[in-house]
Amino acid sequence: PNTSFLLHNIFVGADFVIFGLWSFIAAASSLKTFSSSDAVEPWVKGRYRLVKFYSICIILVGSLTLFTPVEGTVNWALLVILVANILRIASETITWIMPNFLKKYYNRGYTTTALIEELSEEEIMEGMR
Repeated sequence: PNTSFLLHNIFVGADFVIFGLWSFIAAASSLKTFSSSDAVEPWVKGRYRLVKFYSICIILVGSLTLFTPVEGTVNWALLVILVANILRIASETITWIMPNFLKKYYNRGYTTTALIEELSEEEIMEGMR
């Protein structure tokens, strides 16, 4: 076996797993903090659930890195990594772009508890001075 390839995979995989775990724990902790709050809009809570999902994908990719073949042939691990990466990229994109139709879907039936005051551009600029 190629020792340098194996060491590379161990360190890259560990990096992914550590980042994925941190991301999952941070998202879960934040979600737990404000999950029962009516002041936080449902789409924000949905964003954190998506972060948890793609964190699991990152952990899966990192874990399976150890099983990738040295020869460059395709095996089951590479196929699972491919699917997990596609799901990860799609969910990361949706999470951080959060299209309006998805915000509306998450917020269906939600009524805000705060008074929202619409400010004109001039009022905003005046407030910054």
